[in-house]
Amino acid sequence: MSRRKLRAVEYDRDYLNFDDDHEIRRLIATVEEVHLKHRDDSWTSQMLDETDPVKWTAELEKYFAEFGAPEGCSRAAAVDYVLSAAINKIYEQKGGDAELSSNHLKEQIAKLLEAHRDSQNPLNRLDYTSPKFTENARVLCSILGISAHHPDPKILMKAACLYISENLGEDVIAEETEEVLQKKKMLDIKSFPIGMEVPKNGAVHFSARLLRLISLKQLREVSRMINETLVEIQNLTMDMSKRADLSQVQYGR
Repeated sequence: MSRRKLRAVEYDRDYLNFDDDHEIRRLIATVEEVHLKHRDDSWTSQMLDETDPVKWTAELEKYFAEFGAPEGCSRAAAVDYVLSAAINKIYEQKGGDAELSSNHLKEQIAKLLEAHRDSQNPLNRLDYTSPKFTENARVLCSILGISAHHPDPKILMKAACLYISENLGEDVIAEETEEVLQKKKMLDIKSFPIGMEVPKNGAVHFSARLLRLISLKQLREVSRMINETLVEIQNLTMDMSKRADLSQVQYGR
């Protein structure tokens, strides 16, 4: 499968990762919805929303077979059969390759992006040509600590997305949080002294240690309150009139 075929069917990408099932389903849904119209209008959304791999794989195999893909062929070959059928239909509708000029393709791609802007990746809803997008992309890269000096704002946004996916994903944050908790020094309550003979019963032993900790906390609170009370008493009873008169002190004699 060549890039020319992807461009000919007005796909918004010039490559396809055949190891990514989501990309294959997305391509088939786009070609079916825009060009082939071989199924009803709800088929593409149902196929994209299907979470059971057995069901959508069987549906794709059935779809490929309807366009001549032999049983057991590779996924790349099966997709190529669908693309060829879509290109043939484009030729039939537009009368040859006169309508497949680069300018016309650009216009069609723009229309396709606009049509899928609300239903596909939320990044498609952004206006990559606006000055506001350029400014926000540079600010985002600066916040993430990425160089924001590249002239193309789309490259900056792609770099930010890659950084976020690799460093700020839920799994990465969970792993780093676990490492921090493991390094954090925790109180070993099992070895904390209780000031008495260790009970043989494990539950009683554990409860005694907890009570010991609670008692120490209460003692600290009482000590703090006593210190504050002493300070207040000193402030109320101190006779400021009997302070030493330092003005009569002579130095150097």
